[in-house]
Amino acid sequence: MRALLLYLLLSLSSSGAITGYLDMESGGNRAPVTTNILNAATHGTGGSWSVNTPLTHLMVSSSFETPLLRPVAVGGTTFTDDSSSRTFVYTNTAYRQFAKYTFDQHTPKLSFGLYMRLSGFNRLDNSFDFVAVEAGGDFLVVNFQDRSSGLAYRVHTLDQNNVGPGGAGLGIAVPVAQNKTYWITCLWDRANLLATLKVYDPETWLLVGTSSNVILSRNAENICIGRYDNHGGATQNSSTYFEDLVWDVTGASYPLFPASRTVVATAATKAAFDVAYSAATSGDSVLIPAGSNVWSSTVTLSKPSTTVFGVGSNSCIITNVTGGESTFTVTAPFVTISHLQITGIPGANSGQGVNTEANHIRLSHLLIRELAVGVFFNGYGLIDHCIVLNCAHIGRHFGYIPGGAQVRAAQYPIPFTSTNYVVWEDCGVEITPSMTSSAGSSIVLFSSQEAASYIVRHTNIKVSKLNIAPAFDYHGNDPGIANLRGVCGGQIYKVNFTVVPPATFYGKFVDVRGGQLLVYSNTITGFDVLDNVYLREEDSAEPPIDRVENTYIFNNLEGPAGSSLMPATIAPGAATKILLNTHYYDRAPAGAYSTWSLRYPHPWTGATAPNNAGRPVAPTNFRFVAP
Repeated sequence: MRALLLYLLLSLSSSGAITGYLDMESGGNRAPVTTNILNAATHGTGGSWSVNTPLTHLMVSSSFETPLLRPVAVGGTTFTDDSSSRTFVYTNTAYRQFAKYTFDQHTPKLSFGLYMRLSGFNRLDNSFDFVAVEAGGDFLVVNFQDRSSGLAYRVHTLDQNNVGPGGAGLGIAVPVAQNKTYWITCLWDRANLLATLKVYDPETWLLVGTSSNVILSRNAENICIGRYDNHGGATQNSSTYFEDLVWDVTGASYPLFPASRTVVATAATKAAFDVAYSAATSGDSVLIPAGSNVWSSTVTLSKPSTTVFGVGSNSCIITNVTGGESTFTVTAPFVTISHLQITGIPGANSGQGVNTEANHIRLSHLLIRELAVGVFFNGYGLIDHCIVLNCAHIGRHFGYIPGGAQVRAAQYPIPFTSTNYVVWEDCGVEITPSMTSSAGSSIVLFSSQEAASYIVRHTNIKVSKLNIAPAFDYHGNDPGIANLRGVCGGQIYKVNFTVVPPATFYGKFVDVRGGQLLVYSNTITGFDVLDNVYLREEDSAEPPIDRVENTYIFNNLEGPAGSSLMPATIAPGAATKILLNTHYYDRAPAGAYSTWSLRYPHPWTGATAPNNAGRPVAPTNFRFVAP
């Protein structure tokens, strides 16, 4: 149960906050729910629990725990709920048993949300009330209709006119299925005399339906969970599961979702995303629900410390038809994009997946395919657990941004242990036989210019078409940019590289034109590279700025079976300028690994030890699952 409060699109205010959170993580399996269990599982203040009778049928359960997307923040404390294992379950062989959380201060506006799951209902034309809000004799209940015509949720109120769109005191029905978990979120709104219920599918975060009805002009007093109704004939051997109840006593956040500070777009369209992103502020997240849509213009992400994420790279698909531009351009630092797919039109050179113009950018669990450039990075950042398929350039790295390249040149040499690189790790790259591109017959997978520095590590690459020329390119100086000379450096290690005919290496594995590099423990299978790790002077008139130095090349293998040692190759004319054991070495640097290589996994992932369950072991036939 990693709970989150998601702010949805239509709630443009970001002033609301979760004021209470019941995580259900207390008590043993099948233990009857008591006030002690409720208190131990509740986060937040401003109310107290009671029960209307001993709860013999509302119990703790170890079944159907639902993992959530993001942490929940309550009262300044963040709860991740990553190791949760419990829910509550009500067995419907009895009625009128519920727990009640009474607010210290009654409120004219209240929103709440929780996961619910139905099991064992037999369409016996019964009616059940499972969650309720009481208000001085009036009420809002989450009503479930077990009818021969089908199963449905609807809102039920003490309608002052006793007539609702779905019948006496009832909103319209929202059809659902049993043995499936839904997110139910409700709003008590005294000012507008309205009770609203919305049902969402957590697999896609798309709206299933809405039910609403009138209420009296009274303040909400409490939330009840369990079996609220007094329907004596509505008993059967069925179960209702409850998970992660959250509430906001201000009602400012509605619909209320299981994620803190998150805006949910209503669809995967660019128009829906634009509205959602406009509603977000720095520190917020924007969730793109399941769907496939064409975006014809670039989205600029200009708000620092924000996250844009989808429900999974197989379920949330954006097709770039921007006419050669990027899908996302990031102009603010500390931005993350994750768990979605960005695709172009095969053979159309459909622009770029992501273009960054700031530092501290993270791309995670993306599928990027059929584009001219997968990722166009200025500055530095992290790309982890991503797949890049059939792009004419996998990654291009530039340092020329305000405060970027010049700062890098001033920082040189950047320590090998620094995070001031573009770091690719735990990724999969593939060029398939079906790739079509206007880039020609040769392809450079990764390249850097304008003093940019990048690392590729713990990554699998498979190329089955085109000439590789080279795989990794580190440019030296860029004429025309004043006072900007050479490359700052890079690292290539623990890369598994498979070459399948008719693909060939037209040139080098790594082309080093200056600066300091680590190239080690890489394996090329299926081909003998012509120039291996190629060392050269980009501009001999500018030593030592453009000189290859402090470079370590060791334990690299190549050949049909990937078993032959791959040596360094010195460019003709540079034999007196690039010397073994002076400028480069065929061994590891001295000292412990931690003193000469960036910690793995990358510190930004938050992982303390390698966890490569999401790394594509073989890029072919990959699939990412939703988070």
